[in-house]
Amino acid sequence: MSKATRRQDPRNGKLIATWKWVSKSGKVVEIPVRMSMDTADGPFLDGNKKVGGRMGRRRHRVTDKVQIGVFLSEPRKIEVVGTDVEIVRKTVFSMLGNIYELDWQPYYRVKLTSPFYFDETGTGMSIEYETIEMAQEDGKWMWRYQHNRGFTVEEGQPKTGMDEDEMTALVPVTEENTVALDAICEQIDALRKYISDFMSPEKIQETLRKAVQKLLPVPDAS
Repeated sequence: MSKATRRQDPRNGKLIATWKWVSKSGKVVEIPVRMSMDTADGPFLDGNKKVGGRMGRRRHRVTDKVQIGVFLSEPRKIEVVGTDVEIVRKTVFSMLGNIYELDWQPYYRVKLTSPFYFDETGTGMSIEYETIEMAQEDGKWMWRYQHNRGFTVEEGQPKTGMDEDEMTALVPVTEENTVALDAICEQIDALRKYISDFMSPEKIQETLRKAVQKLLPVPDAS
């Protein structure tokens, strides 16, 4: 008769420790460590037990396997499960070292967006940019971005190019590019103010008045 094994999800294991990993720059990452146990049917216990109205024999549950698991979602998804504590620890620390100690280079992710109109006629444009960082790990690109809890790492490169009404491009963060982006934003703000002034009721009325004057016949001087 085969023994019945009950497996415990390592994610639901008991919290047994919290490791701390410290980067060369002093960044501290706390790592919850969980222990899970799979149990199997062991030998029958001595004596009888009444089961369901009948006299039956009760098996003793024995530990079949103990596993150590680490599950992190930030700065990127890390899941390591094993039976050797030291191997699990070294694997997790190595993965964190690859993330935090890679040669991360800053880039601007620039978005040029056109508004989408449903029942109206018009046009427009907005530009926005944020700073991200990119690096290569074993020949594969990764990128990360900041948020209120730290940063998140994504595999691959951010999507670029034209997508419906949005154009996205990656620009290295340099002093020259920063000045250029600031100048573009200032020019767009100036154009927006000019259009706003041009579209004032007074300006529109003045334009219409001049147009009507051009269409009206010139009075005969005789």
